[in-house]
Amino acid sequence: MAPASDTPTGDLLRLGIRAARARWTRAFPGTLPHRVLDQALESLRRALAERLQVEDAGPAPEEDPFRDDPSPPDLALHTRPELHGVRRTLLGYVRRTFLEAAPHDPGEQLRALRVLAELEEELEPDWEHQVQAGLMGPAASDLLAEIGHDLRSPLTSVLFLTEAIRSGQSGPVNEVQARQLALLYSAGMTLLTVVNNFVELSRDGQAAQGLARSQISVDEVLASLRESVQPMADDRGIDLQVEFMGGADRMESHAVSLYRILLNLVTNAIRHASEGDAVTVQVQPRPPGWLTFQVRDTGPGIPEERMDSLFRTFEPSADRRGISFSGSGLGLVIVRKLLRELGGSELEVESQVDQGSTFRFRLPRSPDGMGPS
Repeated sequence: MAPASDTPTGDLLRLGIRAARARWTRAFPGTLPHRVLDQALESLRRALAERLQVEDAGPAPEEDPFRDDPSPPDLALHTRPELHGVRRTLLGYVRRTFLEAAPHDPGEQLRALRVLAELEEELEPDWEHQVQAGLMGPAASDLLAEIGHDLRSPLTSVLFLTEAIRSGQSGPVNEVQARQLALLYSAGMTLLTVVNNFVELSRDGQAAQGLARSQISVDEVLASLRESVQPMADDRGIDLQVEFMGGADRMESHAVSLYRILLNLVTNAIRHASEGDAVTVQVQPRPPGWLTFQVRDTGPGIPEERMDSLFRTFEPSADRRGISFSGSGLGLVIVRKLLRELGGSELEVESQVDQGSTFRFRLPRSPDGMGPS
């Protein structure tokens, strides 16, 4: 219910702080310790009271969270800048109270809303600084992982629903719509691969460590791979061939890690191929005790001068043809790290300009399998 029309600014501020606490608690229960939330709210209240020039906008004595605290925290606005994101959310709740109020003085209400907007702008640069500092600090890997996880779930849902619509599960789709959906899927798959690589990089390529190996079917991994990248190949007019083993395809390994290795290699091959080119995935049971995986394409190939830079993170493309193996420079770095985690061979690369490229690696069928010397 809107406050009464004669509610002065100080009372509105108190009411807004109280409402902000209630709305945060309902929206984000248990996400912040009570003392931290109190600190964020009180620092906001004090900053707003000073800027609004209200003499007594403090909480009633019985509502003062630090009334009996022998060592109350520093309540200056810029204390604990990591809380600026929380403060901005709370500030939005306070603004809602001012907007819903029937103004006792329209000019005063506009002034209060202007102060709220200025304070939000004041918090924003500091939050950006904290993100930048986080990316350069010791917690950078945790921040990258958190961002990656936040992006990965909605992206996966977008891909799933896009392919469901494209395949006609939600009703008939005409040719133009199918083409547009394939384009959307292709772009989403490229973005999801980049996100997965950032998450993997944040773990220092150690996703497979600590996970128990299990018997996996290589053919099932290949089937999942084909299902994921076929729409992307269709969109670009690429002939995708996945040659299944059809027999002794069992190995003791990590299915997700193997899938990610192949996904990186195949999506990069598709992205840099042209309409009419072919991308082929092959698996062969050799040498004894090992499986050899190969991703071959008939795309533009990689110039010799670029070969040495393939495994450099964030290596830009500088050749005149504009060829870059991975848009983020992470793809092959992640592949190589995952291969090491799985006890595999080094990644071998053969390429010739205008002829195409072949990426090859070997994995043991079991952890104690004899590998090539």
